[in-house]
Amino acid sequence: TPPENPTKDGLFFARWDGWSNGMTVDKNIEFTAIWHTEGEWIIDKEATCTEVGSRHQICSVCGDTIKAETISKLEHTDGEWIIDKEATTTTEGSKHQICSVCGYTIRTEVIPKVTEIIGSCGENLTWKLDLTTETFTISGTGEMDDYTYSSSAPWKSRNIKKVIIEDGVTSIGNYAFYGCSNLTSVEIPDSVTSIGVMAFYKCSSLKNLYITDLESWLNVELNRNDSNPLYSAGGNLYIDGVLATDIEIPDTVTSISYCAFYNCDSLTSVEIGDSVTSIDSYAFCDCSSLTSVVIPDSVTSIGGAAFSGCSSLTSVEIPDSVTSIYSSTFEDCSNLTSVVIPDSVTSIYSSTFEDCSNLTSVVIPDSVTSIYSSTFEDCSN
Repeated sequence: TPPENPTKDGLFFARWDGWSNGMTVDKNIEFTAIWHTEGEWIIDKEATCTEVGSRHQICSVCGDTIKAETISKLEHTDGEWIIDKEATTTTEGSKHQICSVCGYTIRTEVIPKVTEIIGSCGENLTWKLDLTTETFTISGTGEMDDYTYSSSAPWKSRNIKKVIIEDGVTSIGNYAFYGCSNLTSVEIPDSVTSIGVMAFYKCSSLKNLYITDLESWLNVELNRNDSNPLYSAGGNLYIDGVLATDIEIPDTVTSISYCAFYNCDSLTSVEIGDSVTSIDSYAFCDCSSLTSVVIPDSVTSIGGAAFSGCSSLTSVEIPDSVTSIYSSTFEDCSNLTSVVIPDSVTSIYSSTFEDCSNLTSVVIPDSVTSIYSSTFEDCSN
C-alpha cells in the first residue's frame, strides 16, 4: 500500500515515482512524489444568464484533470423597455426592461404622469403645453395654422394660463385660443404680423398683453375685434415689460390700426405723433381709463367707434384736418361734456355721440351738411 498522497500549497499530486499497483516491497524503498503541471482550462458547459456553467483544468504534461469548478451565471444584457401601461395626465404608467439574450425581466419602473404635451401647429411651428405651470409656448418660424369652431385647436380643452409666442412666428391663426377661459396673459413678439378672427374670443380671464415694440404692434393686422387679446376681458398692455399708461405714438407711425388698443384698461392718455394720418375703427374702443387724447392736424380720418366706450374721456379736440366723423366714434363716452366740431367736417354719421349722457354742449359749424340717425340719441343732458 502506498503512502497517503502528499500535499503542497499550489501543487497537485500526480503519483509516486516508481510505484505501481500490486508491487511487492520487502525492504525500505524511497519513492519520489510527482506533481502535475497546471495546464489549460477546458469549458465543459458554457454559462448563460439563466444557468451556471462548468470547466476543468488539465495537467499540461499528462492531460489528467487536476480540478473542476462551476462557472457563475452571466449578467443579464440590457435589452428593450416594454410599456405595460401608458402614463396619462392623471395616472402613472409602468414599464419593464428585458434581457436581450433570454428575455428575462431585469427591472421594472414607474412612468411618471405626463407633464408636457407637444404637437405641431404650422409647417415649421411646434406647440408645447407645460401641464404643471399651464404655460403654452409656440416656437419655430412662419405662419400658424387656422382653426374653426367645429375643427378647434388640439389644446382647446386644456387649462392654459399663459401663452408665449416666440420670435419667428409670423401669425396667430383663426380660433387659435377661442374659449380659453383660464388664460390670463399673452406674450406676442415683433415677428407676428397678423392675428386671425376669434383668436382670443371668450378668453374671459385674459387681463395682460405683453409686446416688445409699439410700432411693430401697430403694424399687426387684426382681422376682427376679437383678434385683440384684450377683447373679451379688458386689461393691461405692457410694452417691453412696462405697463402702458401714458403713451406717445412715434413719428414713424402713419396709422393707428384697427382695434390696436381695444379694451386697454391701463391706458390713461395718448399723444399721437404728427405723422399719423388716420385713426382706424375701434382703435381705442372701450379704453375705460383714457382721460386725454391729443389728435394732431395731420389726422384726416377717424374711423367708426374709434373712441367708443371711453367712459373717462371728458373732452376731445377734433382737428381741422378731419372731414368726416364716422359711426359711433364717440358713442358711450359717458363723461364727455363738450365737443367742438371743426369747419372741415361735412358729415356726422349715425350714433357718433349716442349715449354720451353727460354731453351738455356741441358746436356744429356751417360746413356740416348731413347728420345721420341716432347721432345724439340718449344724450340726456
